[in-house]
Amino acid sequence: MANIATYKINYKSDFVLTLHSDVGWATPFCIKFWTGSPQQAYYVGWTGDEYRNCKVSTDDPQDLLVLFDDHGLQVGELKMQMAYHTTIADFPNAVIDEVLNQIPVTTIDDDTEKRVVLDFDGESAPEIQFALPAYAAEAARQAAEAERERIFAQMQRENQQAVEGAERVNATLNGTLLTVTNRNGVSTSSNVQGRQGDDGKSATVKVGTVVSGSTAEVTNIGTQYDAVFNFVLPKGEDGVGIVSITYKDTDAQGGNVYTILLDNGHSYDITCPKGDPSTADINLNGSIISVTNNAGVTKSIDVLSSTDERVQITVTTDVPGVSVAGLTINAYYNNATVPTATCTTDANGMAVLSVPNGYKYRLVFPSIQGCAPIADVVHTASVSQRSVEVEYEEAVSSGEVVSVAITEKSGSSYVASASVTIEVSYGGNTYQYVTGSDGKTSFQVPWGTNYTVTLPLRQGLYLMTAMRIRTFYASQTSRVLSYRYQSADSGLYIVCSSDGAELTPEQWDAQGRSNSDAVAIKVVTQALVDAGGVFAVPVDPIATNNYQSRQWAASNVQFMNIPLNGNSSSSQYYYDGLNASKVIQDEGDARSINTPAVDYCLGLTLETGGITHEGFLGSVGQYAVLWANVSAFDDILSVIRSGGLLLSKKTGYKWTSTQDGALFAWAWGSSAGDAFKDGSYVVLPFFAY
Repeated sequence: MANIATYKINYKSDFVLTLHSDVGWATPFCIKFWTGSPQQAYYVGWTGDEYRNCKVSTDDPQDLLVLFDDHGLQVGELKMQMAYHTTIADFPNAVIDEVLNQIPVTTIDDDTEKRVVLDFDGESAPEIQFALPAYAAEAARQAAEAERERIFAQMQRENQQAVEGAERVNATLNGTLLTVTNRNGVSTSSNVQGRQGDDGKSATVKVGTVVSGSTAEVTNIGTQYDAVFNFVLPKGEDGVGIVSITYKDTDAQGGNVYTILLDNGHSYDITCPKGDPSTADINLNGSIISVTNNAGVTKSIDVLSSTDERVQITVTTDVPGVSVAGLTINAYYNNATVPTATCTTDANGMAVLSVPNGYKYRLVFPSIQGCAPIADVVHTASVSQRSVEVEYEEAVSSGEVVSVAITEKSGSSYVASASVTIEVSYGGNTYQYVTGSDGKTSFQVPWGTNYTVTLPLRQGLYLMTAMRIRTFYASQTSRVLSYRYQSADSGLYIVCSSDGAELTPEQWDAQGRSNSDAVAIKVVTQALVDAGGVFAVPVDPIATNNYQSRQWAASNVQFMNIPLNGNSSSSQYYYDGLNASKVIQDEGDARSINTPAVDYCLGLTLETGGITHEGFLGSVGQYAVLWANVSAFDDILSVIRSGGLLLSKKTGYKWTSTQDGALFAWAWGSSAGDAFKDGSYVVLPFFAY
């Protein structure tokens, strides 16, 4: 090859590489890119359902755009390795691995070889041309699905292992000498001096004063090399203004990062691009702040995101002498321990709060003398506008009055549970109360007190653990707690919405119930009873094929408060998806990681006979029990939803609440399989019994 054309790309830059295939990109594939160690790689591909780190060009379907975004690759020659699937008729194993095996990324154009080198400088990337075999049969895709996922999983696990290993490495830089010491104490050194760059002028950008005004102004009161910007920032039409702009850090490219704090509690980071600050242009246009350097590079941010949820709060009262004006309402985002934002009611008791989409928030209302406290209001921002209405009522006692009613299953009906001892704990003390012949008792707890209500285990009956032990905060004038002990007999039961009855198929036939009265099928086994994990599955989403799809988590990261791999009957939460779902949601909120699958399920309830059952994401153990009984389940479903789809036909992945390593969670097809947490799969809610 006479000529070699080298395309150099700054190794810290994001870039796009174009791959060309004459037959297009209809074949599932995975491509691994690396520069140094193959274990520290960047992965792209198509699983047959979704593209990862790449997309097909809208201009030419034969071109694949590989998006190197935050790729983390180091200086060196870019290499690639590819795995793809083709028809079973042509290749018995449906897999050809290592089509391009650890060779530089090249394309042959006449007698010129073009290769990509990541370096400290450079220009654009070349187009890579090679043949990708046609993918003709849908049956082949199904046959290759498991193997394809295995390849993706193996490659990602290699990458994760490399990352975990890197966490145990110590690196020091002395001048241009880089020394790396591994966990065993073995050190290696290398000179890492790079190419000398052009001399530049030293410059700084600082924020001076930030004040309110009628129009936006930005003034440089410093020099062209040491700029100090004074900001005059008006409030927007909806009353949200900027409180401060403070220096935060310098990014990898030398730009200065500033934090913008709004008076609604939101904060945003924006980067002033590196360049001559004497010609930097900083503008506020409506809610858009933009910074442009002398090279024409612009960074901007909308400080009033249209995806925020606007919360309209209305406070009322009929208590004489009590005003609802000027009340300060504190908002706590994502389990914060101090208020994240506040708002104040106007003369009519109204206030407005803007909450970023996906944030869980808790509204805390102030105490007013002579009035009963207002219970905290908790939501997750997911709609454009939400109304919250609360009313201060006159205090009639010194605490929350709690009424308890307990029934138990006897035959096909429920009867009052007499002489049941319940325990109420608060303030370091435990108090006992016993139900009367009507199955009821009551007690009072001082306002502002956290208290725990515990019901006993009973022979031949069960009550889900999450129901048997519950903690409340005394903030209401009264509270009613209803409990139903269930029969521990194993089997499948048809749940009726009208009266909450749970009937065997024989009892259902004998009573001549209307099919429309059946809302769920309850699953009971001894293992579920022992773990407090008895559950019911709603029938309509299955029969009508009306499923929701969600991500398990927005990021492929390990959740620390559930087992790393919970697919074992001895694992915590194996049969307890309700508590696992709550733990996942709480940890996600605390770490600002969205958990769409459990959020969706925990936001649902099932009402049967006046009893509310909590929704949750089923665990892998609960799915295993369900699938062991799927034939009997489908037999019932085919009667109460005649002509509808059956559960056994839904063999695609359905998320469980069980983790499988740092990057994966367990999903259920017709058996357990792992999938990346940020993948979007079917979410079938279960309901707690």
